[in-house]
Amino acid sequence: MTSVVAMENLKLDSIIAKPPRLMGKAKLVFLEPKSLVATPKLQQAWPIRPMGSENDDKFTLEVKIGAGNEAFQSAVNAFDMKIRKMAFENKKSWFGKEADDITTENDLRMKQTMSIKKGNERQDGTKWDDTIKVKITGWASSVGEIVYKGEGDSRMPADIKWKTRTVDTQGRGGPDDNQTKFYICEGVDMATGKERMAPWTPCVDPAGNQMKDSSGNIVWEFVGPKHCQPGCSVRIVFNPSMVWISTKFGVTLAARQVFITPAPPQAKAVVEGIEIVDTVDPIMVTRAAKQATVTDELRNLDEVPNDEGEFSEMVSSVSELQSQVVDSKPASAEKASDKTSEKADKADKAPAKKKAKKTHDEEF
Repeated sequence: MTSVVAMENLKLDSIIAKPPRLMGKAKLVFLEPKSLVATPKLQQAWPIRPMGSENDDKFTLEVKIGAGNEAFQSAVNAFDMKIRKMAFENKKSWFGKEADDITTENDLRMKQTMSIKKGNERQDGTKWDDTIKVKITGWASSVGEIVYKGEGDSRMPADIKWKTRTVDTQGRGGPDDNQTKFYICEGVDMATGKERMAPWTPCVDPAGNQMKDSSGNIVWEFVGPKHCQPGCSVRIVFNPSMVWISTKFGVTLAARQVFITPAPPQAKAVVEGIEIVDTVDPIMVTRAAKQATVTDELRNLDEVPNDEGEFSEMVSSVSELQSQVVDSKPASAEKASDKTSEKADKADKAPAKKKAKKTHDEEF
């Protein structure tokens, strides 16, 4: 299992480049060892958009690198410089005839697409935040409509209206292990202060009511791009393991997991000194949702340890959650919860001695 490290802990000296592979008019260079890297909590800049053709299963998620993330930004830049160094060392196989004109690493500066896009200057002299993009895959079937802006040559995709991707009774229907999985914060554990991340969320109708099937069971949907909107905060686990080479070159950052913390709701002023904020259950909304929640042991996204080993142990446990989710059934989970409640009611009515003998393993 590939462990996950903070970008600052990625060991650049151990990265090597495999021989280039020709893909049409471009080349691809795969990097070893395969690594999974986690970002700090960053704010989403724009809606998730198509990366290329409308028919491709490739989308981009762009996030801001605001103040306080200098260590992450420095580590990404160091990684790009490592790629530039490897490009110079392998210039013959990477660039062919162009290699004769490349005499120093600096000659590759204008040819390289850096991972971080520098923010432009505003009219008032301040600067927009720098941003970084990652590739999202596995969600082409969920595209409902692509929204464009501009006309003629300036016409470009601005947003996507996503379709609901429901969870079947076996917990199936989501992206596979090589595609991007999304998780959403359903609240905070009041006892620990830690965020709870879930791969499913109840479907709601336009009025905000939970949807149920003909049997009265909650209808669940996979958390996905539709839940990842500008203004929310995200932690991204991505794979920086491929260099693309065309007229320019750069690294593809393929997202494997995206952990979403929605933007806080707007407070409503009622009287001076008092505000009302729409909130949800601080732990979770239903027992079934809790069963599909990342527990404290699996994920605490607010506390990223600097120690690489500790971070790897924590983040690599996501696969355990995924197998747990597949083994559970949304509809069955509801029925199981009902049965558990019935047993609990009977236990409350039983004599104290008998009640003491019963085990209680329901922490959810």
